[in-house]
Amino acid sequence: MVLFASELERKDVVAADGKVLGKARTMLVDEESGVVTHLIVEPFDEVDVRAFTTDDEGNLVFPFDKVQSVKDVIVIQTV
Repeated sequence: MVLFASELERKDVVAADGKVLGKARTMLVDEESGVVTHLIVEPFDEVDVRAFTTDDEGNLVFPFDKVQSVKDVIVIQTV
């Protein structure tokens, strides 16, 4: 399956346990290999960001290999 980055941006991101985390913001790509390494998620206000890795702007940062599926929402393994 091939997806464009613009298809992922602004999709809801949901943990595998069903908790809604936020909206996909962007992805980080390794310059040399071109491989997507991380998914950056803008958290919803009710999400306790202390339970996750965050960037300097308070966004959640997930290794891209934790993405389980991409359909209407992005499902991510958080454990």
